[in-house]
Amino acid sequence: MKQSHMKEILSQDFLSLMREIRKARRAGSKGKAQEDPAALRIALLGAGSLQYFSAILGYVLHMQEIPNKIYVGTYNGLELDIMDEQSEYHLFRPQVTVIFTSYQDVRSFPEMFAKETDIQALALAEISRYKELWGRIRERNGSRILQTNFVIPAERQLGNLEASHIWSRQSFLQLLNYTLMKEKDGSVSILDFDYLASLAGKKKWFDFSNYYLNKCNMSYECLPAAVEEVALHILSFRGHVKKCLVLDLDNTLWGGILEESGIKQLGLFPTDPLGEAFRAFQAYLKRLRERGVLLAVCSKNDSDYAKQAFLENPNMVLSLSDISCFVANWDNKADNIRKIAASLNIGLDSIVFIDDNPVERDLVSTALPEVDVLELSADPADYVMDLENARYFEWLQITKEDKGRAESYKAREEIERKLDSSLDLDAYLESLHMEGLVKPLDSESLARAVQLLNKTNQFNTTGFRSSEAEILKMKEHGYEIFTCNLKDKLTDYGLVSVAILKIQGHVCTVEAWVMSCRVFKRGLEDFMLSHFVDFALKNGADRLAIDYLATDRNSMLKKMLTDRGFEQVEPANVDNVGKSALSYSMELSESSFFHHKIQENE
Repeated sequence: MKQSHMKEILSQDFLSLMREIRKARRAGSKGKAQEDPAALRIALLGAGSLQYFSAILGYVLHMQEIPNKIYVGTYNGLELDIMDEQSEYHLFRPQVTVIFTSYQDVRSFPEMFAKETDIQALALAEISRYKELWGRIRERNGSRILQTNFVIPAERQLGNLEASHIWSRQSFLQLLNYTLMKEKDGSVSILDFDYLASLAGKKKWFDFSNYYLNKCNMSYECLPAAVEEVALHILSFRGHVKKCLVLDLDNTLWGGILEESGIKQLGLFPTDPLGEAFRAFQAYLKRLRERGVLLAVCSKNDSDYAKQAFLENPNMVLSLSDISCFVANWDNKADNIRKIAASLNIGLDSIVFIDDNPVERDLVSTALPEVDVLELSADPADYVMDLENARYFEWLQITKEDKGRAESYKAREEIERKLDSSLDLDAYLESLHMEGLVKPLDSESLARAVQLLNKTNQFNTTGFRSSEAEILKMKEHGYEIFTCNLKDKLTDYGLVSVAILKIQGHVCTVEAWVMSCRVFKRGLEDFMLSHFVDFALKNGADRLAIDYLATDRNSMLKKMLTDRGFEQVEPANVDNVGKSALSYSMELSESSFFHHKIQENE
């Protein structure tokens, strides 16, 4: 199911949505008994009544093909649930814990005319309460933590003076939100409910009659938007990530039609309202590109002439180097999007398509149901908010590798062209002067390693997903976790592979292994396999096994393993993903080696 379909479901009024959920429950209860053992376990804890929230969240995740089981904690019993080791919450063994905070739960506000140092100490004391809870969650169940920030209320005891004093209640709540952001660690993601409330309007967000009657911390009208915030984070945690924006050109990136207007007369003039709107849209896209979103062009134009517009129109905000894949011809756009996906080595379900023409949008929606298609407004002034409100790029975290992603794809494009030509492959790979570094997971690489595990779909041997806390617990329980960095003469790709290994007796098993699609066809898999062999032999193992759990995206891995001499053996239980998997195995010796052209970076 497309992400845009989830937004359609949540755009219904509350009563219609609840009727739809009840109808689905009645239909699902007929003749169905057993729980799905692969269901994602989600705990909702903290302020307010969460039953309706749970119902809507469970429904939309199910519609996104994420089976789930949701535990709702004790009403206003956050500490009770988390601090008691034998609580139902811990026995539930959640994989995701959502903590709801409320300004009504703040224990102490500053006195009038309090000193700044005292106010800061009070804020730290308030947030230290949550830090202790995070620590207990990490120790006892290792779940991913999503926590809402404080929604700053509409009432102002000091009137307009609230913004003039650091000791006012609104100023203190702003400080609490800042401190919450500052003090969190990598296992915690902040859900910006204060932004959602501001977007909807605080008068609309708060419904005090509803709160006093039902203890719901937000109006029923705003409940779907809050659910969407949580659902998008969970989708990202499960690897449902949008990576690429595919963009039309005429009347999408600029005003007018290139073939009619000419390069210099495109609607991009800064002194013209229409030109300003298109330039603002390009500036927004450029910021997305800087955070790691790939930009591609799919246009019905002459390719050379379209590229010339980027180079010669002085009012362009985007440059040609911002575009990771440029396809301009007269073929149908569905076929061209397939070419773009193949060129970037990404799945169609990670693409968002933007085009002003409703016919083109309908064609792509029909031919490529996996691709999300943005419905643009008729007015280019709305384009930025059209894309912003669609919320396609809600990731769990941003790493330095994300910042350099576009450059690495440009380098990859050049390498792919060479690899597809008739030149000597070994000689070309050697000329890249590739350097790899495999090392044990450390604190600096933890965030990126978890991001790669959760976002990678194609080269992912078991579909494994995890949180930072879970990874650290695995290390404590004897797993070896290795990361690999790669660079060549064109670019530094950063951390591009993660593997989780465990030695039991004479067998070294790779229970999870992921690799970025940006570095396929370089021999990195053989570089990693050689390290697995070396690690196994040094630790007394004489057999290397690699667990494989088929997904809809990783079929290439089975061939990769058999091509390298691995043989399928009896199914193995993959404890860390809780599913039955195949295992591919080979005997080892000192001469075991996998051919590659990557030098060890000491």
